Parts: sequence; structure tokens; C-alpha cells
Amino acid sequence: MIMVLGSIIGGITTPTEAAAMGVLGALISAAVYRQFKWSILQEAAIRTFKLTGMIMWILFAAHAFSAAYQSMGAQDLIEGLMNMIPGGPWGIIVA
Repeated sequence: MIMVLGSIIGGITTPTEAAAMGVLGALISAAVYRQFKWSILQEAAIRTFKLTGMIMWILFAAHAFSAAYQSMGAQDLIEGLMNMIPGGPWGIIVA
């Protein structure tokens, strides 16, 4: 925890890089307490890859949906429907 927060507060790393510092600290701590096993590291890496893959598929699907939505002109349809709500911009906010 000191490695992570100290590196952020000290201006050495960004929060993303500080996460890597936390991983390094956890590996060093596990090695010092003789709890480090390659099988555990391999399992953690595989679970991380699976999670990253799922997130990438979600982003890919969102982009594909957005592109299809835009190409069909649905944005103009929704915008037109919103503009027909009585009361103008305030009617849209209240609705």
C-alpha cells in the first residue's frame, strides 16, 4: 500500500502504473513470506486474460451496435421525437 500511494503522491507514477506497483509489491511480499507459487501466478494471469477478453468483447459489441444505430439514422429519429415533446428543452428534462 505504501508503494502504491507513495508513488502516486510522490508524482512518480499515474494510478494505472501504481496498480502495477501494487502487483510488484504483492509478488515481493509473497516471495518474502515463502507463499509464492508459479501455479498461483499462472492462474491469476489466466483469470486476468479472461476478464480482459470479456471487457474487450463488450466494447466491441457496443461499438458495433453504435455504428449500426448511426447508419440506420436512429439518432435523428430519437432527436426528432425528443424535439416534439411539448415544453421545449424544459419539457425534455421534466419528461
